[in-house]
Amino acid sequence: MDEKVRESVALFRYGIIAPILNDQVTSQKDYLAEIASKKHQVPHYGLKEYTPKAIATWLLA
Repeated sequence: MDEKVRESVALFRYGIIAPILNDQVTSQKDYLAEIASKKHQVPHYGLKEYTPKAIATWLLA
């Protein structure tokens, strides 16, 4: 995976977790469940689904 692909994926993930980082959600658990209930078009990988736990790990990166 080249640098541009890694950056695109990182920006996608940031876009998903940004509302949590910016305190724009009232319940992190509810937000993660809502996001996990949808399919996402991920750069380089295509259509993907994520669990709330997987998305939460992005907050630690």
